[in-house]
Amino acid sequence: MRTMWMVVGGAALGAGLAALFSPAGATTRRKIREKSVEFSQDAQVFVTDQARNLQRMAGQMKHKAEELVEQGQQLVDTGRSTMHAVEEVVDEGREILDHARAAAEKAKHAAETATTSEPATV
Repeated sequence: MRTMWMVVGGAALGAGLAALFSPAGATTRRKIREKSVEFSQDAQVFVTDQARNLQRMAGQMKHKAEELVEQGQQLVDTGRSTMHAVEEVVDEGREILDHARAAAEKAKHAAETATTSEPATV
């Protein structure tokens, strides 16, 4: 079976070569040459177009990436500002709490002093 396919393949290859190299094969060779040049030119145009498209897309992606980096930096800056504002509010709250504790301690001490210094009534 394998030998048969080899014979058929050899016959087909021989017939193709005979058609190309016969005097009438000049037209076939010219057509093949023309199609090869045409295909080569089409491939070159395709590759050039695709390269331009890729460059354009890369430029757009770079621009978008720069925008995203800038937006990220703005978010970081906003977060830092918010964090500093919260820290200030917490510090002010601590001061108010410290004053309230001091005032409460002072009031407690005053109340204790007032109750111990009052004369006992019978």
